[in-house]
Amino acid sequence: MPSKRLALCLTLLFLAFCSPTFASDDLRKSIPMDKLEPKKGNPLEGTVMLFDKEQVVIRVRGRDRHFSQEEVRSIKAKVIDIPAALHMHANLREDDITSRLQLAKDFELLGLPLESRLLLWEVLVLDEVNDEAHTALGHRKSGKRWLVPVGKRWHPLSKAKTLHSQFKDAWQLPTSHFNLRTDLPLAKALEMAWLLEGSYYSFHELIGSEMGLYHVIDPMDICIYTRLSDFPDQQRGPGFFSPAQRAAYTLYDPATNTVQVHEMVHSIMFFAKEIMGSKPVIPGWIDEGFAEYLPRAIDKTGLPLKDRGELLGHAKHHFEVQSESKKPYGLKRSLTLSAGDFHADNLQAEKYAASYALTHYLLHGESGALREPFMEFLRGAVDGKATSQSFKKAMEIKKVRDFDEAWAQYSKAMAEI
Repeated sequence: MPSKRLALCLTLLFLAFCSPTFASDDLRKSIPMDKLEPKKGNPLEGTVMLFDKEQVVIRVRGRDRHFSQEEVRSIKAKVIDIPAALHMHANLREDDITSRLQLAKDFELLGLPLESRLLLWEVLVLDEVNDEAHTALGHRKSGKRWLVPVGKRWHPLSKAKTLHSQFKDAWQLPTSHFNLRTDLPLAKALEMAWLLEGSYYSFHELIGSEMGLYHVIDPMDICIYTRLSDFPDQQRGPGFFSPAQRAAYTLYDPATNTVQVHEMVHSIMFFAKEIMGSKPVIPGWIDEGFAEYLPRAIDKTGLPLKDRGELLGHAKHHFEVQSESKKPYGLKRSLTLSAGDFHADNLQAEKYAASYALTHYLLHGESGALREPFMEFLRGAVDGKATSQSFKKAMEIKKVRDFDEAWAQYSKAMAEI
């Protein structure tokens, strides 16, 4: 049997081999900078890092400039344009070729060339010989046949689909925030690309912006495999994020997209910490709690579910584990959970259940009264202050036992829904 050190080295070598490799994409370079015009001072060009109802933070040549919304005269930014574009896409009929072609042109004008290309590929799913889509994607015509690139060679789309069904020649579908690599059929691969981009903005709409987490600048790599035999590390379950390779690896499950969205949340947390100068301290229970919450708070396009109240993000099985456990994780133990604790073999279900149930209780429990003090704690965590004491202070907890009892009652009630 190989030693743990040898096994780790072999895993890292395999991950390096399986890591997504994207050629330098001229399309990313063509994406225009965000523009902000303050009421006082000169117009600015850069990248909007934070945008909420109260403030805007724009990074200009490495320096963050902070403005209240009242100080802003006008703003043109991807954090505004992309969510609007996602909603436009979600409202398309599944078989509407004409609207997709027009929307692709509109997205180009908005400065969203990558999402424009997703629409053009959707057209080819519906009509493999559509001249307008092939031309816009830069494909070559040979006689009456259109050829598409696979690596350094060109093939008819039917042959390309067959080649892309092997992970070594997987589809590479970049979006504004992701480099997706997958051997899924083209139609399903496109669904996953839209899901990831939608989920990214749902995270910020539901949680990230309110807690003051910056947007990710560079695209995040994610691989989605259809075959267990191709998966880089079969011992780590259906999905994991590798800090060493700076990429997420997931197995596709036709019944659910939970794993992909879960690992995407880990990616966001990892890269946001880098962007903010490693200052944020995100405890393990929060990282896993949000990663379990978000997949249940979005629809199949990745956009937030509406009018769900406390049922938003509801995961019955986690509440059942938390409420039925003979020795459930209480607040004291939950607050000390680190990222490594979730990889240990013992009590995994209980750890995930406690992290999720605690997160859901803080977001929705007590008729929503806990959310603002919880966000106060999270804003402190983003600023580098996340201890058990700072949590108790923000939540005004005088007796942990009283908190645990209220949380247990909430978990039991939610398990019965």
